Amino acid sequence: MVNTITLDNPSAVFATRDRIIEVAIRRFGHFGFDKTTMAEIALDASVSKQALWNYFSDKRTLITAVIEKVIREYISTIEKEFAESSNVPDALEKFLSARRNLHQKYTMLVAQLIDPQSLLWNKSLIEAKDYLKEKEMNLLRNLFRQGITSGELRPMDAESNAILLLDVFNAMYIHAFDWNSIPDPNAGEVLYQRQHDLLVLIYMGMKS
Repeated sequence: MVNTITLDNPSAVFATRDRIIEVAIRRFGHFGFDKTTMAEIALDASVSKQALWNYFSDKRTLITAVIEKVIREYISTIEKEFAESSNVPDALEKFLSARRNLHQKYTMLVAQLIDPQSLLWNKSLIEAKDYLKEKEMNLLRNLFRQGITSGELRPMDAESNAILLLDVFNAMYIHAFDWNSIPDPNAGEVLYQRQHDLLVLIYMGMKS
């Protein structure tokens, strides 16, 4: 969100905004939302605190911009991978790989996105969380429908199965970590192997 900024040089404005978001991603990803100050972000981004406030009116606004950028990159990756996949299991493998990369690269950010305390004080995170699930659901639903149309999958309720898969994956993620400590990225390896095994079972149950 750009506030009261002179747009004499729009490219410079957006370049600065993007730099601030990248700095915030690193800061939030390492220290978390609560332990990161706007002053620290301004210093790392080489802008004045006043300039930072001009781009982002408060920390909640900046957090929202950070989460939106991460989600856009993630969804764009899945869309590209699905378009290049030759069959349903190949696409599902790439879907799982994209989620794995998201959680490894943005461990702290993802953890805070599902942390009830973070959601409580920043309602826009709830919207981002719901948006992410909706986009994932639509991609999986369309993948399953294509599989049904091609005869690779048996007739079924594609949307219900997409929602069920996401609910199970998200529940497995929540229960895989100790949320009273800093999330350990290495703990995800066992989780993703289990999710891979689950995908195999799910596909075997859906295939024609």
